[in-house]
Amino acid sequence: MMMLKRAVKEAVKHGARALGYQVRSLGPDAMGEALKVLQVAGLDPRVVIDVGVHAVGTPELYATFPTAKHLLVEPAREFEPAIRKLTAGLKDCELIIAAASDREGLGTLRITRNSYVHTSLVEGTSREAGYEYEDVPLVTVAQICRERGLTGPYLLKVDVDGVDLDVLKGAAEILGEIDVVIVEAPVDALLERANYLKEHG
Repeated sequence: MMMLKRAVKEAVKHGARALGYQVRSLGPDAMGEALKVLQVAGLDPRVVIDVGVHAVGTPELYATFPTAKHLLVEPAREFEPAIRKLTAGLKDCELIIAAASDREGLGTLRITRNSYVHTSLVEGTSREAGYEYEDVPLVTVAQICRERGLTGPYLLKVDVDGVDLDVLKGAAEILGEIDVVIVEAPVDALLERANYLKEHG
């Protein structure tokens, strides 16, 4: 199994190099370090869009770009008090209780409760035992920005456990105005996400 994992990682790294990308592991403060490097290089987003906030938020984004407008998209209403506390010091922050996707409408959120509360958007109407389910509004990143009359440059961060490509598709109209996209995805899905972004400029 370990050899298979290593082979998949090497194949992804090789494919990424062929497309002009580099894949590497960073330290425990990887996000903060990467954002500082980008900031020094001139990154100055007008709007930071944080999709999949959970209860812990993305403090590195808030600390690095405190004067940007922050749009936070999180479907689990129970995380709202923690998110509001985390972002209390931001000058301009809006929390949208919805799930970002490639379409508007209604979706189903599956909630797993163990030592860590985990949520994921699921397809279909079947319900498995051992989970809680909740209907949530679906929005697209482009719709959110359009409704508020926002323009780039944007920074988009996506951490939605497997449906990140749907979120990117829902941002297609504004991808040309997004300077940086940060996507949490398994290594074997990285090239698919990179290819989608490359195809959209």
